[in-house]
Amino acid sequence: LSRGVHIPAPFALLALLALLARHAPVAHASKCTCVPPTDEAKAAGWWDYLAVPPPPAPQRVGTNGSSLDDIGKITRQLAMDETDLKALLEGNKVQNSVLLMFANLGALQLLENYLCSLSEQGINKYLIYAVDVESHMEFQSRGWHSYFNPRLTGPLNISKTTVAKQLKNHRPEFHNMMTAKLQIVQDVLRLGVDVLMTDVDIVFHKNVIPEVLHKCKDMCFMHDGPSKPGLRANLGLWFLRSGAATLEFMANTIAAKVQHVRMSDQAVVNALMKQGGIAPWLNPKDSPSGSKDSPSGSGGFSLDSGRTISTTQPGDAGSRGEERGKVVEGNEGGSDRSKGGGKMPMEGEAWLKMKVKILPEKVYVNGHVLMHGTSLPPEMGMAHINWTRTKGQKKKYLKQWNMWKC
Repeated sequence: LSRGVHIPAPFALLALLALLARHAPVAHASKCTCVPPTDEAKAAGWWDYLAVPPPPAPQRVGTNGSSLDDIGKITRQLAMDETDLKALLEGNKVQNSVLLMFANLGALQLLENYLCSLSEQGINKYLIYAVDVESHMEFQSRGWHSYFNPRLTGPLNISKTTVAKQLKNHRPEFHNMMTAKLQIVQDVLRLGVDVLMTDVDIVFHKNVIPEVLHKCKDMCFMHDGPSKPGLRANLGLWFLRSGAATLEFMANTIAAKVQHVRMSDQAVVNALMKQGGIAPWLNPKDSPSGSKDSPSGSGGFSLDSGRTISTTQPGDAGSRGEERGKVVEGNEGGSDRSKGGGKMPMEGEAWLKMKVKILPEKVYVNGHVLMHGTSLPPEMGMAHINWTRTKGQKKKYLKQWNMWKC
């Protein structure tokens, strides 16, 4: 430039900028999205010179994208106790009985359909035990009667997980849920309130609650269908009248479930009744017949007259998955469910005199009837969509029988 060589102005400007850049101090960014340097690189001195902030600690993420630390705080804020339970029971019991169900967001569609069917029958008193805080928040936002107590379920964060996924490999969360289901029944019974516990893959066609309360003395179950003899009492609809006998029974049931962790709650209940002699028809050698309650004190297990006896054998196309060694959603269980899991705890004597009953299958219809029948029984009061593997199958049969309400 000093020798008078003519350089066009734009190029002269670029040359000047390049010259200045060679001697200018380096401007360093305050943030970096690169992979953090190694310890050797830091020792070389440039890490401190760049002053790049360390990467943030990894965040544990919940099912809705929020951190588990946030979920923990919300859980503590929304956790309920016995005082809350008493208030909810007071507002939702009928004839000293509460319609109780147990659900998470994985069963949201089925639960909504069930509640729609209840509403059609004028039933607006019920109580949902929410498995986790996210489910509880969703249920409350919909105006549903929800109770949440993490004392029962522990630190579960499986709100969007279906039963089928939990059953895979017998994940501990599933068995914790099944134990919590028994514990909430026990908590309600302790408060002197009778319990009608149901699954949520159910549709009411009539208000069967008054009939259940009238017919049942200590305990009632719906019939499971032609499953293995040791599983005939189905917990899809299960009534317990509060008293010393049922409290003893529930204490033994919970102890047995903890002891035999891979057994389903249904398998535990059936095995305990069989061992206690209050359900002699659970013995394969006994015929599931009889239409009258056993004499007082005998503890006999009786069936209502007129109950339909299905004849499908385990090898038939529609038989339940566990007959073929597989697990079925809706009738959950572990690999040892048919073995009875060994001896059950048997504390107390009052429960050994309980009067137990199976409700008539033509009124309290199970999934086997729905899957194999050509028409619905005219006496049908409710239907339980068990004998199915997935929510998709449940929805299919609900729609097929015009039971999808929402």
